[in-house]
Amino acid sequence: MSLLVEHASGLLTLTFSEPAKRNPLTPEIADALAKEIREAEASDLVRAVLILGSGGNFSSGGDLRAMPPADTIAAADRLRRYAALITTMAKSTLPMVCALEGTTAGIALGVATACDVIVADEQARLLFPFSRLGLFPDGGLIHGLASRVGPGRAKALLLVGDPVTAQRAYDMGLVDRLAPPGSAVALASDIARDLALRAPLSVGSIKSAFSDGVNALAPTLETERITQSRLYFSEDFTEGRAAFFDKRQAAFTGR
Repeated sequence: MSLLVEHASGLLTLTFSEPAKRNPLTPEIADALAKEIREAEASDLVRAVLILGSGGNFSSGGDLRAMPPADTIAAADRLRRYAALITTMAKSTLPMVCALEGTTAGIALGVATACDVIVADEQARLLFPFSRLGLFPDGGLIHGLASRVGPGRAKALLLVGDPVTAQRAYDMGLVDRLAPPGSAVALASDIARDLALRAPLSVGSIKSAFSDGVNALAPTLETERITQSRLYFSEDFTEGRAAFFDKRQAAFTGR
């Protein structure tokens, strides 16, 4: 298992670190990612998560050399572990940013679409190989992809399976920011550090509102009523309001 873990100034950085194999996303790596995110969620020290790959690639996805699993029981366990990671990411109140460089393929795109902000190197390629391999999209990718580009386009991407350039991914809304070659990590790091300074209650509430998909208008307005009524009287809003009028950086506490 190769996952580098770094903590600095409220930012948790998790880096896939098996560059010789283009950072495959194994069940063990999924377990480790989920564990780190859960621990960060419970900590007052972490305000944002940054997910990276090493060696110029984000992740090649599942390791074909380790497939198929030994039997259907092992297969179900493998998918359960991946599902636990994606669910942990989706339910976390921490903002998550990833930087896509080189190749991002298969289930790794499920991890990427579970992030809140996706930054891609202009030379990055996104690969959807499932129909070419005889496999089903995993890592919650049908949901994550459709939530970003719409069901029709998501279906076409997964069925046709052609490589997608970073520019095309940006144009269709799959990627949020493009970075010049070699600078995706720096840009993603800047965004993540900035998010780590935002009001945790506000950020967490926004994430929670989106975690189960966009609701109809009436439930959305009810969520606003409940959540905003609580945040009006938080210490963070008092601090944010004061910092706005004082023209300074707010120091949020999450209370």
